[in-house]
Amino acid sequence: MLQLTLFLAQIFGITFLLAGLTMLLERKMMLEVLRDMVENRALLYVLGILDLIFGLAIVLTHNVWDADMLTTTITAIGWLTLIKGVGRMVIPTATIKRWYSKNNIGKMLPFAGLIMIVVGGYLTYNGFWPMYY
Repeated sequence: MLQLTLFLAQIFGITFLLAGLTMLLERKMMLEVLRDMVENRALLYVLGILDLIFGLAIVLTHNVWDADMLTTTITAIGWLTLIKGVGRMVIPTATIKRWYSKNNIGKMLPFAGLIMIVVGGYLTYNGFWPMYY
């Protein structure tokens, strides 16, 4: 299980770091991407299927809730990805559009980017340089 945890931490860590940096450095482009994504039901559905596949893959191979923060973080990411995938597939487009406009995603983007960088940094560091394994 240790090797799988470290492997997933490396993948998610690098991905989250790059996504967070993009949110901070390319805010205008990210807002366009999000706006276009919400307008395209077919794209939302395909992304939902991909999230469902990735989420299920993690949940089925790494569903470990214990006192170890790295292991639990990976498991939580798997469950959140699975839930996001189901949501993208079944929630009506109008509801998704309302949620995006009501929550003013543009103002939340820098905060989301910082969270992604912090989580990505934690995962990358512990994935490549595990201190306590």
